[in-house]
Amino acid sequence: MRLAGWQVHDSDSGKPLDKRRSADFVKSAEQFILAEWSTHTSKGSSIHCFYLDVNGSYLEAYLTKENLVPENNKQWYQVSGAMHCAAGNNMCKFAQLKEQPKLVRR
Repeated sequence: MRLAGWQVHDSDSGKPLDKRRSADFVKSAEQFILAEWSTHTSKGSSIHCFYLDVNGSYLEAYLTKENLVPENNKQWYQVSGAMHCAAGNNMCKFAQLKEQPKLVRR
């Protein structure tokens, strides 16, 4: 699993995991189960991806990356103020959020 730009966070606290727990998560993650997109973050929007281990147990951590948005497809659906996709990691597509141009006043 490549994590370029992704961070691993604790599911309970929402805080980033230390290097040891992050490595354990990466080693244990076997099956993608859900992507969640929320606009309620300090940086605007983020995607959270959740996984199960080889035994089908929920891992108490998730991958997260800021400034991503769901691609407009039928796989995403709204749940309690967030968008979810549980169709599989190859079907839950998202794209880099393009920054809005900043107005320069003269």
